[in-house]
Amino acid sequence: MPFAGYELNPKHTDPWITAIGKFMVNFGGIEWVTFLWIDRLTDDRVLKDLTLEMPLARRIEVIRRLLGSRELTKKLLNEARSVWGKAEKLAHFRNDIAHSPIIFGWHGPEENRPPDFIGSLNFRKANKPEATPLVEFKALNRAIDDAAAIAQKLHDLLKSPALERP
Repeated sequence: MPFAGYELNPKHTDPWITAIGKFMVNFGGIEWVTFLWIDRLTDDRVLKDLTLEMPLARRIEVIRRLLGSRELTKKLLNEARSVWGKAEKLAHFRNDIAHSPIIFGWHGPEENRPPDFIGSLNFRKANKPEATPLVEFKALNRAIDDAAAIAQKLHDLLKSPALERP
C-alpha cells in the first residue's frame, strides 16, 4: 500500500488515541511500582538515588539482583521474577508505541472509519521489513488490561512480609 502522507489530529483515530493513552497510563503504574520495590528491598540511599535516573530495564535488573540477595521462598522468588519478566516484555511493546511514529492502516478501503491497525515505525530496525510491528485494536486493548494487571500484581506481591527490609 503506498504511503498517503501524515494526517495530524485525524478524527477517525480517536478510539486509538484513547486506547494508547489508557495503555500509557496503566504502564505508568508499572514504572511507579519499580521505585516502591527498590525502596522496600534496600536501605541504600545512594542506590535509590541512582535508580531515579535509570531506564526501566535497568531498574528491573536492580530489583532482580536485590531479590537474589534475599532469603525468599522459591515460590515467592519465582512469582516475582515471572511478573517482572512480563513487565519487561510489555515494556518492549510500550517502547514501540511511545518512542516511534505511529501510522494507521486499514484492511480494505478507508471510508472515513477508525483504522483497523497501527504500525510503529522503528527507524533503528527500518532495514528489516518485519521490524514494523502491526498492532490490531484488540491487542492494544489486551495490553491495556495486561499493564493494569501486572502493576496490580507487583503491588500485591510487595505486601509480602518476606519482602520487608531486614
